[in-house]
Amino acid sequence: MVYVILGAPGSGKGTRAGVLKEKLGLVHISTGDLLKKDKEIYEKYGEEINSGKLLSDETMKEILKTRLMRDDVKKGCIIDGYPRTLKQAETLDEILSELGKKVEKALLVDASEELIYSRILNRIVCPKCGEIYNKQYADENNNKCGKCSAELVVRGDDNVDSIKRRLDIFNQNIPEIVKYYEEKGNLAVVDASKEPEEILKKV
Repeated sequence: MVYVILGAPGSGKGTRAGVLKEKLGLVHISTGDLLKKDKEIYEKYGEEINSGKLLSDETMKEILKTRLMRDDVKKGCIIDGYPRTLKQAETLDEILSELGKKVEKALLVDASEELIYSRILNRIVCPKCGEIYNKQYADENNNKCGKCSAELVVRGDDNVDSIKRRLDIFNQNIPEIVKYYEEKGNLAVVDASKEPEEILKKV
């Protein structure tokens, strides 16, 4: 089984992916984590990644294909952060077809820009385990991660200018991606402004 999580930066894609990971026992593949936690990739593309720009389709294809060929993905996975363009959606289907898999469901986490700005500008993360918190949590907990006690940090691309660039790119590309999965009959939509329990039930 392969599930794709779609949504703007800060919409809660990672949280939704985590829910599916626990419920279905599948591997969660975050392209953002692949880019930031692979030292070789980050050294090569770090400046471009932090600017909010997209890497080339060919580069992303090779990174993702390599990850999807690993043994832990045999049962399936949840892909978070890809595709970001129509071409990438088509490329993903090509890669999966070669591996004898297909996208079972594409889940769009729909969030307003107001909600996105609020979430990202109040976001703080653990550089060690990747856990995400809000700044109020950090203030109340000595700026330490509740899971591994590492010092929490603000991501380099969590600023107004970068958010605007990423949202502009997202808004330009998402209509075609949504149409692509709608026509395949495997698109589902979740309203990110609802209460957490309601979102969880919908997912």
